Amino acid sequence: MTKTPGLIVVHANVFTCDAAGTTAEALAVADGEFTAGGSSEESMRLAGPETVVFDAGGGMLMPGICDVHTHLGLGGAAAAWDLQIPPHYGPDEICEAIEARAAELGPAEWIVGGIVGSVSPGSADQLHPTPGRSDGSR
Repeated sequence: MTKTPGLIVVHANVFTCDAAGTTAEALAVADGEFTAGGSSEESMRLAGPETVVFDAGGGMLMPGICDVHTHLGLGGAAAAWDLQIPPHYGPDEICEAIEARAAELGPAEWIVGGIVGSVSPGSADQLHPTPGRSDGSR
């Protein structure tokens, strides 16, 4: 017996991630698993009284497992860093984070880290910090 979907997405451009690059117009999900893909009409036949139907209005739908922009190397390296600096930090905050981490380490221990994340367009001024800190230290 087929499970009744908890969610059906219709009128979509569903990227199926198969080797042929096929698309579907709709999909159904039951208990967190894809159970059907095809036309909106076919998928709607599976709906029950509790099924949530979402009309994608022709928008693209792509499973999260198919990340079209990823930095696996950076993500793996960042997991190994002991000091992860958010991209919105300015020069003073970066120096403070480094000083705080250095205070936790012995004199011969290294700090391994870097900037993790993305900078939004509205914070582009953070991309051009001035040399040194406002208190004159470096």
